[in-house]
Amino acid sequence: MKILFAGTSEIAVSVLEALARNFEVAGVLTSMDKPGARSRTPVPSAIKTEALRLDLPIIECDHVRKAEREAARLLGADTLVSFSFGRIFGPMFLNLFSHTVNIHPSPLPEARGPSPIQAAILSGRRKWAVSFQEIALEMDSGRIYDVLNLELDGTETADSLTQTIKALAAEKIIDVMNSIRNSDEQEKSPELKTQEGPATYCSLVDKQDGRIDFLQSSVEVHCRIRAMYSWPKAFTTLEGCPIMICGVWGGYDQLQEELPCSVHPGTIVEIRKGRGMKVACGDGAIWVTRVQFPTKKEITYLDLANQRKNLIGTILGHD
Repeated sequence: MKILFAGTSEIAVSVLEALARNFEVAGVLTSMDKPGARSRTPVPSAIKTEALRLDLPIIECDHVRKAEREAARLLGADTLVSFSFGRIFGPMFLNLFSHTVNIHPSPLPEARGPSPIQAAILSGRRKWAVSFQEIALEMDSGRIYDVLNLELDGTETADSLTQTIKALAAEKIIDVMNSIRNSDEQEKSPELKTQEGPATYCSLVDKQDGRIDFLQSSVEVHCRIRAMYSWPKAFTTLEGCPIMICGVWGGYDQLQEELPCSVHPGTIVEIRKGRGMKVACGDGAIWVTRVQFPTKKEITYLDLANQRKNLIGTILGHD
């Protein structure tokens, strides 16, 4: 087994490292260097940085076309493994490999597309999964090698869930690759399962996805704040000024805060030390723990209370 690894984002680094430690990695396919967030100087992808550390051949591209196909062919890999690559593979490229594996952080066919981790949190679900699938021409539609099940308690953010999946996928990919290799040695085809059930899709996260609607339920608002952290961050307004909501207290089991029906959604109704700033939602309340004003650093709810007197009774999102 000789692997070509395709990836770009930080979440895939541990998988590449695990593959290089346990198998022969012929090279890496990754995106071209892109300008940094605070500079126009091109910055290498996280996977390119790791490939350089591992002294692996690198193919950089913005599209997988003839030149990339020829470069991959020269590496002599027979297996393609992809995780958070962000580019489409055509049939001629896929035909270079005897086996293909893509890691997708959702219980396929749910949440096909580029933002399954945010989709996991926005769903409000307590159970999620990471799918190890064969790469097909239609996005995320390939047959399944294996599934890694996850339990969610409602405290996860997009950042923390990314780190969890990063570590667990690096462990699970070894089992998947060993299963494929064992099948080859026994001259059998790997056992794969067809995806079952209706497919759902998620799209790229946009800054406007962070907008909070306090008319929604406390669970929905809580989930949106966590799903948008640390980018683009959920946002609303405080007395006409934009403000980002960066942290919330508790998980699903703590979201039982009842309020009188007369309280307008978005109203700050209490500030409690050790808990946060209680904000009314469509059916209950959340406790906000951290906020951030544009161009400023994140601060705690206590810092906000010290900076702005008479917060109680103020309505967030009410310009």
